[in-house]
Amino acid sequence: ALDDALPLVAPVVRELHPDPEGWRGVVAPTVRAEAASHIRAPSTAAFSVTLTFHLQRPGAHLGKMGVRPSAPAWPGKKPDLDKLVRAVLDALTGEAWNDDAQVIEIVARKRYVNPFNPDDRIGLSVQLQEAPWRKARRSFK
Repeated sequence: ALDDALPLVAPVVRELHPDPEGWRGVVAPTVRAEAASHIRAPSTAAFSVTLTFHLQRPGAHLGKMGVRPSAPAWPGKKPDLDKLVRAVLDALTGEAWNDDAQVIEIVARKRYVNPFNPDDRIGLSVQLQEAPWRKARRSFK
């Protein structure tokens, strides 16, 4: 089960590219460097992937006293989450795995960073977990 999987890579990419395709060039080198100490990339295992995109809150959401009460809590606008995920999975192909068909589970979210917290920065958090291969049990009657 994935609960027994080992976390292999948990880099945080602190650079946000406005174009989802730009994530390829940012994510791949970070994952390559981080994965080198954990896995012999690319792996042939199945993976669970967790992605969190930490996005900058638009200036219109901010007032003199902080985030305006009328500002949305979540980034429900562009960039599209599915396009960001696709760009990251494509960037990891050939780095963490041979084919993104090896991804069996994805958890992805977009969130706004808190502009008043210097530790909460724009970027991407990636966690990969390798699922152990188990032989399927077959019963024949």
